[in-house]
Amino acid sequence: MEIKVPATTANLGPGFDVLGLALRLYLSVKAKKSLGARELIYRGRGAESVALDETNLIWQTFTHVARREHIEAPDLVIEIDNEIPIGRGLGSSGAAVVAGVLLANEMCRLNLSQGQLLDYALEIEPHPDNITAAMVGGLVACCVTDGGHSLYAKIPISPDIKAVVVVPDFALATTTARAVLPAHYSRADAVFNLQRVAVLAAGLGSARLELIAEAMRDRFHQPYRKSLIPGLEESLELQNITGLLGVSLSGAGPSVLALAVDNFAEIGENIRTHFARHGIEAEVLILDIEERGAEIVKS
Repeated sequence: MEIKVPATTANLGPGFDVLGLALRLYLSVKAKKSLGARELIYRGRGAESVALDETNLIWQTFTHVARREHIEAPDLVIEIDNEIPIGRGLGSSGAAVVAGVLLANEMCRLNLSQGQLLDYALEIEPHPDNITAAMVGGLVACCVTDGGHSLYAKIPISPDIKAVVVVPDFALATTTARAVLPAHYSRADAVFNLQRVAVLAAGLGSARLELIAEAMRDRFHQPYRKSLIPGLEESLELQNITGLLGVSLSGAGPSVLALAVDNFAEIGENIRTHFARHGIEAEVLILDIEERGAEIVKS
């Protein structure tokens, strides 16, 4: 069997731990049962840093779900092909967790519901935005109940919109990016973000694209992460390019996301130049929205 999980971008500016968007860049996992041997084979981005033992995130998630369901995890041969940059704010860990829960559901014949799968994914990856978008596709708004259950709603998004993602040549751990955030926010900053995340969701869902630039502004995380990402401050100020809707940090970074309907290469080059001025090389990816989410192909 094969599992195909898309990359994701989260937050989109003000939607901190709320909004996620699936993109057409994929983690592919092929698996088959084996007799008395476990083997992980890895190809693609980040091959030099990915663990190929029991600490591998896909394998950890797979065995976690089996254990929670009181089932002994079978031995597997797992082949991983990864297009998603690791540690760059494109949901690589979320994709691995989603692959792990789907792998457990299929190989252990658990017949879990989508809600149960998301809940198990939350036990490994406690922030719902990336894992939900990776699981169900498209643009999602999500939350976690007091009981630890995942809830989400899909938001329509214009098919004309593409994601221009500029990926700098350095990684940033989510733990590091979260460590710079304040423990408390002012009422003014909370209201600022609440206003914009509501307008952003409504604007994308109703094709009111003229709202997006203002609606992608943020006071919760981007101002504090600028010190970690040279070039981010200048990138967030990008405007006056036909087709550009808005710019934000992609997830916890360090990649920068622009939503656009035209002039994608020009927008990407402008952001890449901001990194270059700080001596940082960067790659420009122009990606369509992935509406279908994770898929399973059984041989």
